[in-house]
Amino acid sequence: MTANRQQFLTRFSLQPLQIDDHKASYQHEAAVVIPLFERQQQLHVLFTQRAEHLRHHGGQVSFPGGRHDLDDHDLQATAWRECSEEIGVQPDSVWGQLPVYVSNSGFSVTPFLGWFEQPPEPSPNPDEVDFTFSVPLNYLMDPSNHYRYTVRRNQRQLDVYWIPWNGSFIWGVTAGIIHNLYSHLYRLPGNAERD
Repeated sequence: MTANRQQFLTRFSLQPLQIDDHKASYQHEAAVVIPLFERQQQLHVLFTQRAEHLRHHGGQVSFPGGRHDLDDHDLQATAWRECSEEIGVQPDSVWGQLPVYVSNSGFSVTPFLGWFEQPPEPSPNPDEVDFTFSVPLNYLMDPSNHYRYTVRRNQRQLDVYWIPWNGSFIWGVTAGIIHNLYSHLYRLPGNAERD
């Protein structure tokens, strides 16, 4: 086990922090995988670029995942199934689970940290995913790369996160989940503060 991997696992043994940015009610349960792997002694996170033709969130950066089906044993099974359907691979193990993230669109999203023993070789399903790419975890965990702005929708005030990457943006639920991961790893319990 490399020092980077050991350091991550040690930090992740903290108790989950509850981030209160989203308190919307939700109508659907969903689950996503935060795919982690090591390349050149550095941890990376795999993302998908959703297919442009999709009716909901087409062209957006996301984690593999989707809505919970009644046939799924639990939410982790949902995340693993969706990962396999979208990019043709599944993690080798689960490293943990983040607190539920309630999206502005009415989904209760449970993120699972999925570990790949070897860098994955995805085969994106063209019906769902245009392509995949990875970002070093160190970049994602640098708070100077996290941007938040507030919008008003239906008389509610909502926070939206943005993370720039390679001339594009990781934003919305995906960036919010990354921000929660950062909060979990780098803030001590009891000291969570609003950005």
